Amino acid sequence: MSNQLETSFLSKSRVLVVDDDVFYQNFICQNLLTAGIIEIETANNGKDALEKTISFQPDLVILDLAMPVMDGFTYCENIRKDPIFANMPILVQTGMSNSAERMRAFAVGATDMILKPVDNLELIARTKVHLERKKIFDGMQTFQVRVQEELILARDLQLGLMPSPQRIETLQQKFNLTLNSHFEPCSEIGGDAWDARALSTHELAIFSCDFAGHGISSALNVFRFYNFMQDIISEASNPALYLQRINQKMYEILPCGQFSTMFMAVIDVSRNLLWYAGAGSPQPLLFSAEKQECSFLNSAGSPLGAIKNPNYQLKFTEFNHGDKLFIYSDALLENHKNQYIDEEKYIKESMTNHFCNHKSTNEFIDKMTKHAHKNGKIMDDLTMVLCGRDEI
Repeated sequence: MSNQLETSFLSKSRVLVVDDDVFYQNFICQNLLTAGIIEIETANNGKDALEKTISFQPDLVILDLAMPVMDGFTYCENIRKDPIFANMPILVQTGMSNSAERMRAFAVGATDMILKPVDNLELIARTKVHLERKKIFDGMQTFQVRVQEELILARDLQLGLMPSPQRIETLQQKFNLTLNSHFEPCSEIGGDAWDARALSTHELAIFSCDFAGHGISSALNVFRFYNFMQDIISEASNPALYLQRINQKMYEILPCGQFSTMFMAVIDVSRNLLWYAGAGSPQPLLFSAEKQECSFLNSAGSPLGAIKNPNYQLKFTEFNHGDKLFIYSDALLENHKNQYIDEEKYIKESMTNHFCNHKSTNEFIDKMTKHAHKNGKIMDDLTMVLCGRDEI
């Protein structure tokens, strides 16, 4: 630290000197003033020091241990109970020669220790070290708070991209279906996204995408994806062509090694049809109410952004009243020792049994959420979307 910066830094630092010995109190204060520390407060005992710590908000406390009314040990125990002062440096100055007593000082919250008679050069050196560390620590805390606030804002923005409860309710009434979902990033923000959009009076588009990785970098890719998706939503009636258009843009803007899997389907409630295309996502499941069984939908295809000109296949299947479509990200499979085949089989059997017993779509989402957390915290972003045609 340059002399000019150090002088400015020390002049803004606040130090509380606690000692019942007037000589030592004056000695310490004079040395602090000589070093350029001008914001100094004093206290004669621990009780007085507690009050002045709260009012003065020191950056450092230089504390004697043996004092009347309240000693330094008790002061440390009390002040450390306040979260505001949990990390405030406390430099103890003591004449105690008993090592057990000195260890006790550290046990109750002392940061450092200097022995009496105090050497003025050592006093200033240790004071500067702890003030500099406090400044760094405060800076880190401020930075962490700002980052956390910005991450919360980013999470709110990300959630705002997905269908709101009001929009879901509108879509359910418009198309006479149920639409349940669960979105859970493994950190504050993530790389998963899903959406549902009305394309016409009888066509509903549903998609789910999962960008590689998680956290800030993958979340930024989600925002890029949504911006482009909005521009071409009028072309979404053909999922295969829609994936090709999105891939063109993703291939141009995604850094090397980054990509996204995706599944997209269009439900035509007037013709009881579902047509879809996949870009390497986990295989969605379709429950047939007539057959009382589940089947996987082929979601094979090149992940978005991986190659320049992939060929996505458009596929068709019936989607009648009582049928259910379950779309999910690979986090539902990954938290169980990567046993994809066993997990897919479990999900298929669970879905079959659940809807053969006429249980609700919301209950199934809850069941799968608990299954994803079976081994603890999820290690990847989790997205699930369940769309069901209402019975007639």
